[in-house]
Amino acid sequence: MVPLRWPRLRRPAVRPDAGYDPNFPPPPPRGGVGITMARFLVWMLQTDTPRTLLVLGVELAIGLCPAATVWIVRRAFGDALGVLRGTVPAATLFQWLALWAAIATIQHALFPLLEIPLERLRQEMDDSLQHRLQAKAERLRLEVFERSDFHDILGRAREASGPGFFLNLMLGLLRLPQAAATIAALAFIVGRWSPALLAVILVAAAVTPLTEIVQSRARFFLQRSQTATERLRNYLGEVLTSRHAAKEVRTFELASWIIRRWEGLYWTVADANHRQNRNQSLARAGLQSLSFVAVAAGLGYAALATATGRLQPGQFAAVLMALQGLQAAVGGFVGSFQFTGERVLKIADLFVYLGLGPEEPEGGDRPSPGGSLGDIVVEQVSFRYPQRPEPALRNISLSLRSGERIALVGENGSGKTTLVKVLTGLFRPTQGCVRYGGRDLWTLDLRAVRDRQAAVFQDHVHYAFTLGENVGYGRAERLDDPVAVEEASSRGGADDVARALPAGYGTPLTRVFSGGTELSGGQWQRVAVSRGFMREAPLIVLDEPTAALDPQAEADVFRRFAAMAAGRTAVLVSHRLGSARLCDRVIVLRDGELVEQGTHDELLAVGGEYARMWAIQSQWYR
Repeated sequence: MVPLRWPRLRRPAVRPDAGYDPNFPPPPPRGGVGITMARFLVWMLQTDTPRTLLVLGVELAIGLCPAATVWIVRRAFGDALGVLRGTVPAATLFQWLALWAAIATIQHALFPLLEIPLERLRQEMDDSLQHRLQAKAERLRLEVFERSDFHDILGRAREASGPGFFLNLMLGLLRLPQAAATIAALAFIVGRWSPALLAVILVAAAVTPLTEIVQSRARFFLQRSQTATERLRNYLGEVLTSRHAAKEVRTFELASWIIRRWEGLYWTVADANHRQNRNQSLARAGLQSLSFVAVAAGLGYAALATATGRLQPGQFAAVLMALQGLQAAVGGFVGSFQFTGERVLKIADLFVYLGLGPEEPEGGDRPSPGGSLGDIVVEQVSFRYPQRPEPALRNISLSLRSGERIALVGENGSGKTTLVKVLTGLFRPTQGCVRYGGRDLWTLDLRAVRDRQAAVFQDHVHYAFTLGENVGYGRAERLDDPVAVEEASSRGGADDVARALPAGYGTPLTRVFSGGTELSGGQWQRVAVSRGFMREAPLIVLDEPTAALDPQAEADVFRRFAAMAAGRTAVLVSHRLGSARLCDRVIVLRDGELVEQGTHDELLAVGGEYARMWAIQSQWYR
């Protein structure tokens, strides 16, 4: 059997300080399809041992039925001749026929009965798969999601969760021991009668299926090479059909340009697939013709052996049935291996995804007891995004005293949001460290640390759930506490949104499902701020919390922020420098570097970067 080998995956060249695991992505398991099949079978056994063993046992029993039938036919045919000659009683012949009927009945009854445990096993495997996918996404460090090749791997892994994928894979995998048992039993019978005939039929039966294995391997790796192209084509299709993009597509008359690009990508993939299918079909046609000639030669040899007395008439009849069954079993085995192999290759991609790193550390020291996280100190921190040549942060050192309000300002791309993610432990620094209360953040229990953090990011999530749930997710364990939800909404401004909705806090915030509604950008911003206020945390981070608000609403949010930040460490990221006057200190970033820090008045007096930005913004209000 031709083994399926994995190609060597190209990995991007990285520097030691590149900020991510240089072994990403991990290589597929060595040993090809066989090793991955064994790994999947172990997964099945771990998921439901009794049902897996039951199904395997039944499949083996079904696999032995054809050999038993051949043996019965040989005895029955010989006894039928004896009945005609008067040397064998008719009752003996009917006994063989009754045994054949019983085996056939059992064999046909087992197939539908097997679907009962198999369907339940499929459900449990689907549940196990979804759990593993989601749990892995939660454990991966956030930097991994910044990689383009990660999304290629994730897309291929998600194919394994498609409808019917696991059921087809298990059916193909479980048919292998059935076909193997049939081949072994029939080969034993035919080999005893004619070893040469056995060799001819095995070779003839195996040529075409083995070719299918090689060709399926080529098809799989062609599809894998097209992953990025297919992802871009799907994205273009989503842009054309998206409600969110519809207004710009029409305003700028982009539809024809997008369609032309979509068609170009489509035919790039389609032409490559057509060329491969054409070449493979021609090869299969030639090999199937040779296989038929070999089978015909084998049958001619059996007929000649019977004519010369080397095979008895009963054996000849049984050989005809055995050859047909053996050819079907070999084709079924190799065909199942090919069918299963294609899917196992995709399961191997799933195992690659499940083996990705780096992951966030589990456990760690608990933060200092009490409500505060202590002073936060950033020591010579640099950070580089994966697959990017230049660092986003360079040698930043600063301190946030417990209870201090900090304004983080700078132009777009200066590194403000990146620094916030490093401060909160979402990104791990490429160099340097962040200390909470004198202890390295990455030696602490990150879950316990985040339990004392509240953050509102600029790209906040619009959950397709009710308004109450969108706010309550800030502290999920209090999701069913209407008092807490309403109090947080009052602080963040979502109470005004609730009053304008038909079902108040019970209104779904989506038009995807019936009975829902959509909010404006400013309303969504208030919901996101209220979600952050849901969490009574000693560290508060607001990343551009008023970007979509009108001036009056913006002033209201800043007033609420100032009240909530009292006694807490607070970081406010904003392009609007007027908000910096609410803070104790202003930190100015430019091109990933800390260039200034001080109070609002101190930085204006210095006349540096902050004063320049202030002058530019304030001129529009003079």
